[in-house]
Amino acid sequence: MALTSEVKAGLATAAATLAVGILTLNQALVGVFYDDGLYAGLATALATGHGYVHPNLPGMPGAVHYPPLYPALLTPFFGVLSVHGAAIAGKVLNALLNAGAAGLIAWHATKTQVLGPPPPCRAGSRVLWCLRPRSRYRCWQRRVCCLPNRS
Repeated sequence: MALTSEVKAGLATAAATLAVGILTLNQALVGVFYDDGLYAGLATALATGHGYVHPNLPGMPGAVHYPPLYPALLTPFFGVLSVHGAAIAGKVLNALLNAGAAGLIAWHATKTQVLGPPPPCRAGSRVLWCLRPRSRYRCWQRRVCCLPNRS
């Protein structure tokens, strides 16, 4: 089965997003940003059997403000690994989820032609023509002249 151009666009976008996500992983502690500490606390509470509560607050009140799916995804990490290991695993999970979302968005955008029909094959030759040193000014001038009048 041959991959369609829409699937290729989605896979390429997902791969690029995953590469950027993995390259930008940091070693910051959990809780440096507000929400990550709350989600880590909720995952820890679920992993230790306390339920969906804020374990770091007095009386361990129920967590009614935050959706439960993400802490449920993090629960195995915080139940088995150390806090640092779970943080790294959570960051890798974030990179994977972001790559999947970006790939689905790119697939949908190309499948439904959200940005219009694809450009003709001559577009590549126009780009190469514009890269010539003498024609850069003409290319820029043509683009400026073709802008709509906003007055």
